[in-house]
Amino acid sequence: MKKSAIKLKNEEIVEYWSNIIDEGDIAVDWSDASIRCWRCARKRKTLERCHIVPESLGGSEDASNLILLCKECHQESPDVTESKFIWDWIKNTKSEFYDMWDTQKAFVEYKKVYNEEVNKSLWMAIPEKYRIGNIAVSLFYTALSPAFRLASTHFGVGYSVGTRVFILRKSIDLIREYFYEEKVRIDPKNSKETASKLEKNFQSYLMKKLSNSISLKKSDFKGSWKESYSPHERESHISFHPFSGEGKALCKVVQS
Repeated sequence: MKKSAIKLKNEEIVEYWSNIIDEGDIAVDWSDASIRCWRCARKRKTLERCHIVPESLGGSEDASNLILLCKECHQESPDVTESKFIWDWIKNTKSEFYDMWDTQKAFVEYKKVYNEEVNKSLWMAIPEKYRIGNIAVSLFYTALSPAFRLASTHFGVGYSVGTRVFILRKSIDLIREYFYEEKVRIDPKNSKETASKLEKNFQSYLMKKLSNSISLKKSDFKGSWKESYSPHERESHISFHPFSGEGKALCKVVQS
């Protein structure tokens, strides 16, 4: 027998739950909850109205038993009689930022591949005397531009999770090689000035080092990290890379 279509609209489901569930327990703001998946925060043309308790276990089609997920998250969602569990599942597996689901998974896979967190790898790639202020942030931002150029998108997917792991690692490797090969001797006394000098030197190093693989020019780096973003973005470390949706919030994870 063919299932009947759920009659409730997305907005009705959002209105019901917005008065019950704390916004911090899902991946999106309630104002976006009718167009973004409540778990991964990805924007989708069509969200699926998903049963909390499945029909096969007696679940109804009332708003109290429906949530909005993308197709992928719906396929991974639990089918159980206890309605509380799905909220625990969403809260503890949700994306921390908009449009960062695959990058978030890349951080998890990075640890599995290299047996350490991204932030530790980055920290260890930088000589101890330069582990101050925004130096790590500035260098990582700079390295991401050529790292993305050394990778490609997958048809219908964009940058795959595995590709993102490569981009993270390649960025860190380029930083490590820079300090080793250039024998950097910039005085780290003033962290702000040091970050600016290192960034400019690092850009020149990358253009020369990668000249046989890719063509890089100064404009490819979008200017300095400090100059490219608003004070709020710099303080919160949320925006990090010029590619829309690619690399945002990496800095927040690195700095944590």
